[in-house]
Amino acid sequence: MNRISHFFRQNRCSVADAALLAALLVPDVLTALWSGAPPAVRALGLILPAGVYMMLMSVTRRVGWNMVIMFPVMFLSAFQIVLFCLHRELVISSDMWLNLPTTNPGEVSELLHSLVSALLIVVVIFIPLIVWGVWAIAKGWTVSSAALRGRRMAGAVLLVTGAVIAVSARPSCTVMVREIFPVNAVANLCNAVDFYGRTQRYGETSAGFSFNAMKKSGTDVRGLHIVVIGETSRADNWQLTGYGRPTNSALVGLDGLVAYPRVLSQSNTTHKSVPLLLSHLDARHYADSIYRVRSLVSAFGEAGYRTAWFSAQQRNRSFIDFFGAEADTCVFVRDTDAAAGDGSLTALVREELARGFDRQLIVLHTYGSHFDYRSRYDDEARTFVPDTYASASEAYRAELVNAYDNTIVATSRLLRTLADMAEADGRCASLVYVSDHGEDIFDDGGNLFLHASAVPSYYQLHVPALLWFSGGYRALYPEKARAALANRDRYVSSSSSLFHTVLDAADIATPYLDTTLSLCSRSYRPPEPLYLDGNGEAVPVAASGMPEADLERIRRIVEPLNTDRH
Repeated sequence: MNRISHFFRQNRCSVADAALLAALLVPDVLTALWSGAPPAVRALGLILPAGVYMMLMSVTRRVGWNMVIMFPVMFLSAFQIVLFCLHRELVISSDMWLNLPTTNPGEVSELLHSLVSALLIVVVIFIPLIVWGVWAIAKGWTVSSAALRGRRMAGAVLLVTGAVIAVSARPSCTVMVREIFPVNAVANLCNAVDFYGRTQRYGETSAGFSFNAMKKSGTDVRGLHIVVIGETSRADNWQLTGYGRPTNSALVGLDGLVAYPRVLSQSNTTHKSVPLLLSHLDARHYADSIYRVRSLVSAFGEAGYRTAWFSAQQRNRSFIDFFGAEADTCVFVRDTDAAAGDGSLTALVREELARGFDRQLIVLHTYGSHFDYRSRYDDEARTFVPDTYASASEAYRAELVNAYDNTIVATSRLLRTLADMAEADGRCASLVYVSDHGEDIFDDGGNLFLHASAVPSYYQLHVPALLWFSGGYRALYPEKARAALANRDRYVSSSSSLFHTVLDAADIATPYLDTTLSLCSRSYRPPEPLYLDGNGEAVPVAASGMPEADLERIRRIVEPLNTDRH
């Protein structure tokens, strides 16, 4: 023990530097081990960061201050390690950065509470280093000039070696330099800051937009149209789309209901998927146009409808907030009650219906199946047990799935209540439900959990979609109701179709309406399956990077595509 203690006293600065370098390289080591890149690229991903770190750690002889200089990289490394534990994700994408300002504190605390193991790893790696750095500053630890020169020489050798590898293996390695951690994390952070800044100017950039919308016919028709945007609900756990459990008992046998089993979202993040659903844009036009357009709420308003927006989620200064503000009545229930759930929305709908307007649009944004699942339903919806879990881990998958399925039971009950209210109202009514994206729950023996990963999964994109028409609607618009039923088994892009389906169902005319994307139209044609990646670029789902097993499931969903597009 005395020898060890003596060794640390004599070499404390070198040990501190080695420990810091090893900690900072953890994300790069994970990338080298897990990525499918060529060996030269993996080597480059280790050598270049090590060289840069060693040069930065030799700015001054003061060991503690060198640690302070590296604190931003420590933060990025800690974030990347947690992300890897959560998604097996090797890149902090722009979407993940955007999730920080657009995710409310309650969701963050729920998630962190269940990521104890990942947080413990980060704490064990980095907190001792930070404490060590503060202690080194207080004690004035320094390294010799010779040691400093040696460190700089080692860093220079690594940088030169990395440069040689990059040049000799071009173009693949020179391109990969931009993808090396932490360069990729910083680049994606810059993109996220730009996206967020442009979003905050949305009020200015969209001020002059108009749908030029109007009611096509039957202006004396008293119409009610309800749009429900679900949260984190995946189609594979819906009884109506083939799941073996009774998660939709409340909806089974409901007259006028059509369920669509072949539906894909174009995004696995809420802050992009919801604007895609509510605007006329799809993934191809999102990045260059979303800042200038408005949502279907405004289209209905222009057509003479009284509009209402009710959300069970918190405001987050995203497009979702701005679209909600387009409504005549806009309520975020968590503004006044932080614990309010989806059940609180029915009272608001009942009050809105009682206002007596002839034509109304009501949009609901639910909390749905967002983690923590156990917090999303009451005892009446608690159908599958046991549903308690100590952490979000594969060991508790059965309990997590039970709780998740209970959230869908709760959603089904909400939708049935809304349909019954609309039917009893007596007007020509429609109800549309679609989830923004799905969720991973440690499926297929894997380690993926939640959503919003840089590389999507099948479970994150396959979502449920429902259309319901009242008896009065089916009598007045029989052809639209029959078309909706005829399109039941066709591939659907929720991101492309929701806007057009809702406006077509309401018989609203606008130059932005495309009936080939409306499920209420005989002219419906399935679009190309697209995915909106972390940089806001549309790519074919087949090129999104998801594993082959997931792609095969996607193919089974879009299989009718070739026969449908004639």
